[in-house]
Amino acid sequence: MRRDGDIAPYRHYARKIRTAITHPRNSRAHYPAAQCAAWHRAARWGAGVTGRRALRGPGAPAGGRGRTETPPTKLSACATCHYTRNIRTAITHAKIARALPTRHRPWGLPTPHSTPAPLPAAMRFGTLKGSLTPFQTLFLHQVFKMIGNIITLRILMIGNSFSVCVGKDLPYIAQSVPGHQVVLTSAYIGGCSLERHWNNVVESEENPDAKQYAVHSWANTAQGVAQVDARGSINDLLKNGQWDIVTIQQASHFSWKPDTYTPYAGQLVEYIRKHQPNAKIWIQQTWAYRADDGRIRPEGEWGIDQAEMHKRLSKAYRQLSESIGAPVIPTGRAVRYSRERTPEANRFAIPTPEQKAACRWPDLPSQASDVVGRTFWSKNKTSQELEIGADTIHLNRRGEYLQSCTWFEALFGTALPENTYVPGDIGKSDAAFLRACAHDAVAGGTKILPEDCGE
Repeated sequence: MRRDGDIAPYRHYARKIRTAITHPRNSRAHYPAAQCAAWHRAARWGAGVTGRRALRGPGAPAGGRGRTETPPTKLSACATCHYTRNIRTAITHAKIARALPTRHRPWGLPTPHSTPAPLPAAMRFGTLKGSLTPFQTLFLHQVFKMIGNIITLRILMIGNSFSVCVGKDLPYIAQSVPGHQVVLTSAYIGGCSLERHWNNVVESEENPDAKQYAVHSWANTAQGVAQVDARGSINDLLKNGQWDIVTIQQASHFSWKPDTYTPYAGQLVEYIRKHQPNAKIWIQQTWAYRADDGRIRPEGEWGIDQAEMHKRLSKAYRQLSESIGAPVIPTGRAVRYSRERTPEANRFAIPTPEQKAACRWPDLPSQASDVVGRTFWSKNKTSQELEIGADTIHLNRRGEYLQSCTWFEALFGTALPENTYVPGDIGKSDAAFLRACAHDAVAGGTKILPEDCGE
């Protein structure tokens, strides 16, 4: 089986393309002459006609028996056809097309007599905007069959801001590991709980046009990572998509309260299994907030600290995992490991009011070491003065990388090599530390451990 870098000169599927091109249904009587001629030229270059009767069509270039055509690096076609210029871009379209529902694809199939819209410049560089002709669809189907030896996971995340951040690094990590690729899609509503997810499903069943979610998709390409953004519903994604993995999680502010999971998690899982019987459901274990979050301070409204929040949310996720029979992506455990393995002298310390008052823009109190949260300056809407604020619940750049490493090892079931992708804003040694935390978290098992629950 060939990999995507070894597909030239494509002769092994030339016969199928030639048959499709010359079939009566694809003849000049069915398609505009200029477009038909462009398809013939593209097929001749792609197939590498050697010593055979050249493909003929209205306006097709001359070519006779014994003439040899050498396939160029990029496919050529006229401006009327707007044929995909690069073979690797075609591979991207093929993989995305197998996962996204039709209504969420950023292209449409034109009618036989329509002329495709002008190709946006972005598409020529590997993004997914534009339209596909029927011949392109056939071509992409053939190309996709040639890359079957690459492990490609089609992942749908039904979540919130604690899952959409996986898209920042996981596609790049997968691309850096030979033979591994992802088509990653996030159904995103900020702070969305399991109850709200289920209520959205019910609403969409009654109103199929409801689009409650921001749908973000990423896919690996030879040119980098392609991204598509749209609006949609869980119902449409599950009914019309093809997924290998579907992930769920509870909203972080409810994650430590087991009673908030039922009955909504069970109803949602039942719906997923009904429409995606071959997909494997995974649960993402979320994490405890940074220690300076007001709700987990000694005087906070929840009456628990960071360690207790981790224990309680772990117990809740363990109960969910056992009830629905689903494995766990141990992101919360990886976050705990990163905190525990940071030397005592370097761990995050809650800044005092005096330390904050002593800061002058752009200086900030120390926020080193923790993978959760960030501190920043913002303008007070009432006084219009700058003051120090903090996000104490979301992963920062170190945390996002840690999360993606954990997801990769859990879902692919393989350890990350040393030469794995590292973001430009994370150092080499720090990245190695975060990968080690992720590896050990997954090595402990894709289930909640007694140590997670403080038992």
